[in-house]
Amino acid sequence: IRDLVRSRGLGDVYKRQVAAYVGQGKMDKAVSVYEGRARACIEKNDYPSAVRMYEEMLKLNPANEEARRSIAEINSGALERRRRRRKTLFRTAALVLLIATLAAWQVFELAARRALDAVLPRVEMELLTGNYTGARSILLKFEEGHYGWTRAGRTAGRILRIMQMMRAEQMFARAEKFRQEGRLQEAAETYREVCRMGCPSAFQEQVEKRLAEIRPEK
Repeated sequence: IRDLVRSRGLGDVYKRQVAAYVGQGKMDKAVSVYEGRARACIEKNDYPSAVRMYEEMLKLNPANEEARRSIAEINSGALERRRRRRKTLFRTAALVLLIATLAAWQVFELAARRALDAVLPRVEMELLTGNYTGARSILLKFEEGHYGWTRAGRTAGRILRIMQMMRAEQMFARAEKFRQEGRLQEAAETYREVCRMGCPSAFQEQVEKRLAEIRPEK
C-alpha cells in the first residue's frame, strides 16, 4: 500500500507540472515532462506506460513525429529488440575485453617467470662467491622493478626474505661465538648488525636480549 501511495504521489507531481506548463502556455516544457517520463518507463521495461506518455505528448502536440515513431517502435517490438541487441553487444564487448586482459596478463606472467629464471643463476653465483650483498641487490632490483606485482616478483620477494633470514642466523651464530670467546665488542657490533636487518619479531627480540646482556669493554 505504501508503494502504491508513493507511485500515485509521483504521478500527481508530474501531472501538476504538466498542468502548470500548459496553463502558462509553455507547451514545449509540458511535452518534455511527458518525454522524460516515457524514457524512465522504457528504462524500467514498462512499455505500456511509455506508450501512454507518448500519447499524452501527441495530445499536446499532434505534429510530434518522434512520439508517433516511438509508439510504433514499441508496439511493433522494434524498440525492445534494439535494446536487447545493445545489451548483448555491451556484454560481448565486456567479455572480449576481459578475455584480452587475462591473455595479456598471462603473457606478462610468463615473461616475468622467464626473467626470474634468468636472474636466479646470477643470484646463486653471487652466493657461492660469498657476495650476499650482490645477490640481495639483484633480487631486490627484480622485486622492485616492473615485474614486482607478478607471481614471479612475489617469488623473488620470498627468496629474498629467506636469504635475509639465513644471513641473519649466520651472523647471529658468529656473534654467539664471539660472545663465548669473550670478544664482547665484536659480538655487540654483530648483534647490532643483525638487528638492522629487520628480522621477524621473535628473532629480533632474541637478538636484542643478547645485546642487552653484553657489556662490551671500552
